[in-house]
Amino acid sequence: MENLEYLKSLLDIHPELQYEIIEQYWTTDFLRFYHSQTNYNISKETTTLSATIYKGKKSFNFMLDNATSEKIDNAVHNALTIIDKLPEDPYFVDLENDKTLAKPREVKNNIEAIPLKLKTEILSRIAEAVAPHNFDIFGSFVCNYQKYRLINSNGLDKTSENSPYYLEVKAVHNKSQVTVIEAFGGEDFQYFQEQNFIEHLLQKIGYCFNDIVDIEPGTYDVILAPRCLGEFAQYLAYGMHARSLDQHSSFFEGKLNQKVFPEWISICDDPDDPEIIHKDYGSNGHIYRYLSLVDNGIFRNFM
Repeated sequence: MENLEYLKSLLDIHPELQYEIIEQYWTTDFLRFYHSQTNYNISKETTTLSATIYKGKKSFNFMLDNATSEKIDNAVHNALTIIDKLPEDPYFVDLENDKTLAKPREVKNNIEAIPLKLKTEILSRIAEAVAPHNFDIFGSFVCNYQKYRLINSNGLDKTSENSPYYLEVKAVHNKSQVTVIEAFGGEDFQYFQEQNFIEHLLQKIGYCFNDIVDIEPGTYDVILAPRCLGEFAQYLAYGMHARSLDQHSSFFEGKLNQKVFPEWISICDDPDDPEIIHKDYGSNGHIYRYLSLVDNGIFRNFM
């Protein structure tokens, strides 16, 4: 974090400026299966230093890969040269000033917890399970690890880390090319149940041998699979963001505290849920807290 401190020292010389600085380390391990065999494995790591500088309501941002003091000097000089020429942002008020820190938690690096050998073994067993049905798998098994530190001119100094994993398998019939998909992800690998994953995939493959029925135009009740329901909820969630509300592109505009779904649907943003990928803070350092979005079908909050 020496580069972050160096950049901070340069900006602190200018009391008329506000700033937000983020230094982030990110690494990934990516395994790809093609026709039920290992296709390639990619490991990569990057360190970035980014800053947004404010002068009144004018702002300028930059990001540096593998920063050095020389790169930082040049970036700051460039920012100070340009910022006065930029238009103001009428909506800018201030930077985040809530210094509340997230609860400490142990983060296991899943690149180490799920090494290449284990990824390969899991995908090989899945390939063996679908082979009797004349299916091959095209799979991706990704593990990431990220750690960052965020500071700003209001005195925030926050660090966070997470390590998500994601397994997606596409099983493709070798003759008909019909395709089924099974996926699982999270941060705690103990929630991945390999046998359940394979059973769900085989169940979907079984459906592929049913007769195809033509559907006439009309109105039908549709039953969404859990994956489809999740995708649908994620799509609708874009409309729960304040940005969508500002752009008047939100399905939920004007529907606060109104019933928008059947009463058996509730959606929340819960940072303490053990099965999700954890994020302690938003992009500006604001701490994540429990937020009810839809409560028994009633829309409660924008994010």
